[in-house]
Amino acid sequence: ETQAADREPDAARWAVRLDFEGANPDVRIRGRERAEAVVSYFRGRPSEWKTGLPTFAAVVYEDLWPGIDLLYGSEAGRPKYSFVVEPGADPARIRLVYRGASAVRITEAGRLSIETPVTTFEEDAPYSYQEDGGTRIEVASAFALEADSTAAEGRFGFRLGSYDPTKPLVI
Repeated sequence: ETQAADREPDAARWAVRLDFEGANPDVRIRGRERAEAVVSYFRGRPSEWKTGLPTFAAVVYEDLWPGIDLLYGSEAGRPKYSFVVEPGADPARIRLVYRGASAVRITEAGRLSIETPVTTFEEDAPYSYQEDGGTRIEVASAFALEADSTAAEGRFGFRLGSYDPTKPLVI
């Protein structure tokens, strides 16, 4: 008979989901910057297998909110997301919610800290900019937690400094 103390416990697991509030439910998703690698999935019956599928350096959710695209990619080997706000679009429409977190807070360094019963992870402080004639102009930006967020639902958006609404803005 094996005692419970003799067995290694299962690894602790917890799920956290990032939702896009008020976003387009029929968003179009497309790849950007096709990579050389291809992938195949061999699940189910052979008729359901998928082979030679292309891969991409980034994935774009077009018009996730009106005039706002979400770009998933990587930088220095780490996952990264950016919002591209087209001229005239309202960046205040960007509303995100971490569901399943124990707490969501903003650190002194301006990072978003997401706590779970298993671990804590952080998002880098936002960096926002516009381009003018090939020159990148930084726009002051910070995470903005909604005051009515519960501990388990960290609703947030972005607080932005002044910028030119006639030019694209990247957050």
